[in-house]
Amino acid sequence: MDSIVYLLNSVNHQKIPLFTFKDKTIIAKVVDIIDSNSFIAIFHYNHEIVKYKIRAFGYDSTKINSIEKFKELIGGENAIVRLKCLDFDNGFILAHIYKFSYDLQNSESINSIMIKEGF
Repeated sequence: MDSIVYLLNSVNHQKIPLFTFKDKTIIAKVVDIIDSNSFIAIFHYNHEIVKYKIRAFGYDSTKINSIEKFKELIGGENAIVRLKCLDFDNGFILAHIYKFSYDLQNSESINSIMIKEGF
């Protein structure tokens, strides 16, 4: 404990950026779909499983049937997805969302599909 206090007191906080998941790629499990562009997911971070709210970047749909389309594309609750994270937004991690695949070259983001299809 003393070593942590010493470290905190000795570091120059002005040189430390605010924490973010920006530019990180995360494999996550969808546990609850909130609406047509956001959900709650669990993922492994810093040696533990954490739960966080995720929001799809680039659109905000209120169209009828948009949540059904989002559920279909994401694979519903319990789906495994890949997140390319951006900044935080009102308690959510903004992200480009992809169905999980080992083939990273040939996948289009769910965000792009939703936008293309007018949602």
